[in-house]
Amino acid sequence: MKNALVLYQALVDMGARPALTWYSSQGRMELSGAVVANHCAKIAAFLAEEAWVEAGEQARLSLPCHWKSVLWALGAMLAGLQVEIPSGDGSEEDGSQVAVMVTNHPERAEETDCAREVVALDMNPLAFGWTGADLPDGVLDGSAGQLSQPDVLVDAERHVSSNFGQWASGELSEAERGLLVSASLDEVLRCACLQFVRGGSLVVAPAGFAVPDAEGAQLVTLRL
Repeated sequence: MKNALVLYQALVDMGARPALTWYSSQGRMELSGAVVANHCAKIAAFLAEEAWVEAGEQARLSLPCHWKSVLWALGAMLAGLQVEIPSGDGSEEDGSQVAVMVTNHPERAEETDCAREVVALDMNPLAFGWTGADLPDGVLDGSAGQLSQPDVLVDAERHVSSNFGQWASGELSEAERGLLVSASLDEVLRCACLQFVRGGSLVVAPAGFAVPDAEGAQLVTLRL
């Protein structure tokens, strides 16, 4: 049966092989299976132990399409959460209450007051903590908070309460198994679930971005 735990183990088994390659104007980010698994385990523990979110509760990811957003969605599923991604860039929330919101604009979450817990996520690829304006009282720093968590998944039961099946439905097209060009986080997350659970990798570039060929690449490659 395909579920978030199977996906996590598939990533662990990939070891140093690339799982997620992400192109952007900042360069090329390559994350191995082991690194993605490590991040997801830390995020799951952070949400359970520091954000105090119970399995089965709802997590809203008000985030741009980014490799960090994908990892936080997968980590939330490992924590047993029902992952929701707002339409658009997340600037227009529907106002419904959720247990936790992960956002790169914590001031918006404070204004709408639609989450019990708010987690601020810095989108800088190498950020070890929030680098923006001082966080509002009660807002958790997701980048810093996950660092202190275990490198391996410590609770293998919570994932059963997630909505992983919703995201891992259907089949990937041949094009989606190659280079995925998209600015839609929900589409990228769906493809990541379907690829990672079978031990496959994903290459993503934003819409309109010209991916250079291997010989002519001028982008800096960052391997995490």
